[in-house]
Amino acid sequence: MKMTKTFSRMCVVVAGVATIFMAAMEAVQAGTLTGDFETDIKKVSRTGKKTNQDGSEQTITADFSYHFSNLSDISFADEVISFKSEVKKEDVKSKEATFEIFNDPTTALGRHNSEWGKEIADFRDDVSLGNGGELVLKFTDNALVGSNDSKADLWIFEVGSIDERVDVYISKDGDIWSPVGKNVDKEGGVIKNKGIDIDQYGFTSADRFQYVKLVDDGSNTYIDENGDDKYKGGWSGADIDAVAAISTVQVQVPEPTSLLGVLVIGMVGGSSLLKRKVQQDTIS
Repeated sequence: MKMTKTFSRMCVVVAGVATIFMAAMEAVQAGTLTGDFETDIKKVSRTGKKTNQDGSEQTITADFSYHFSNLSDISFADEVISFKSEVKKEDVKSKEATFEIFNDPTTALGRHNSEWGKEIADFRDDVSLGNGGELVLKFTDNALVGSNDSKADLWIFEVGSIDERVDVYISKDGDIWSPVGKNVDKEGGVIKNKGIDIDQYGFTSADRFQYVKLVDDGSNTYIDENGDDKYKGGWSGADIDAVAAISTVQVQVPEPTSLLGVLVIGMVGGSSLLKRKVQQDTIS
């Protein structure tokens, strides 16, 4: 009978620890962002130096394009998992597309903030995948979810004067990937910052995705008015400014070390309780 009571008290301790753990996990369900999503491409006047093909520089003032949206900061990707650039450094010869400027994958993190126009790179803050390149990003404080409707859930902010195709994949664990189409419209033409509805691929608001993979599909091209393919430059490839989960939930799960601490405290407390109970039973 005495051991039964002790066991019962141990169960209470374990249940308490489990409650704390489940409360932490339940926080994943909280923080759904709502509201009508808005996006547009706007212009701003900037002054900067343009490098000509002969190496000379000139200062010009011109309009630059940039992305606007009303998304909150939590919507955007937070971490670079991997980056495979297909930009050919030996082909990059001009200042407006230097290898260093377009080869930093961390420029795809956080809010969209790149500006493009008039071949001046001073205001660019995006990464070029190159022809067939690949970028894997992670949401750390939020997760992409379905919206249970036909609205866009994921948005790819691609920049530059040429619209470029990317294949888009999402994953819950970074290992198993689900393709969710391209950044293209229904007619097959490329459009910038295309939204993707993951519900049409069978996902719902119950699904949680923290990984997004973007792969330049290798078929991009741009023929100018003279019939020349201008896409063969060293900077070819989709230029990624940002990736955002429009339909998202906030993730507030404690770090593994914190969860371990909670479990250890619970186990130590339970062990002490059992020890005291056994001693009391022995004395009595």
